[in-house]
Amino acid sequence: MNIFAIMRSVKKSRAFKGIRPYLNLLYYDPDNIIINKSTFDTVSVDRFSFHMSDQIDSLQRVIHNPWFEGVRETDIVLDIGANIGAITIPLAKKAKKTYAVEPLFIRELSDNIYLNHLHRKVSIIPYAIGEQTKPQEVEFSSKKAIVKFKTFAQLLKDINKQVDFIKIDGEGCEWDIKPEQLEGIREIRIEFHLRRSHKLDDKVKLARYMRWFQDNNYEVHKEWGKTPLCVPFTACLVLRATKQ
Repeated sequence: MNIFAIMRSVKKSRAFKGIRPYLNLLYYDPDNIIINKSTFDTVSVDRFSFHMSDQIDSLQRVIHNPWFEGVRETDIVLDIGANIGAITIPLAKKAKKTYAVEPLFIRELSDNIYLNHLHRKVSIIPYAIGEQTKPQEVEFSSKKAIVKFKTFAQLLKDINKQVDFIKIDGEGCEWDIKPEQLEGIREIRIEFHLRRSHKLDDKVKLARYMRWFQDNNYEVHKEWGKTPLCVPFTACLVLRATKQ
């Protein structure tokens, strides 16, 4: 068991309840508050509603949020790492069709899609993206399950439509996607996670992405963020790219 798994276990354990406040300091942000999910049935953000869950902090504002700029009513959208639908749902409200890829929070995602009356516009693809050929255990936050994988190439083949807008936030799955596979996509949103165990390799792959964006006439905006010590990433790069 690595140090990150140990720290997660300690946080969840009742036996180490007294240590939790100190571990929580790693996540401290004065702009965030903690609420009891039993207090509310749903939360509304920019006219969209979401059932309460421990993933509620993933909700994002749509108004003035550059992640949502550029989506058109005629667009085919692909959301990889949909989670509970924080980004899926605002995109689906405007786009023609949205495909939401999510291997763990499938029920929560489906419930939120129905809550916002978007079930005719969103299709859920219950897979993880990666090169693995066999089902594998995946853990994220409160969820752990044996999940099936699809390669990115197979995913595009199954959709069989030209994707116009893509969002990728798969906690590392982005490194199994080659930049040239994004050919023809007008709006690209990616969170790149630099993995502690693959830091040098990830930097090389990231440089390849940057060259591809430049060579293919994309306008790119980047924002670096730091990550807590108890996650297996050293940094996160939020990238927005628009075809010129």
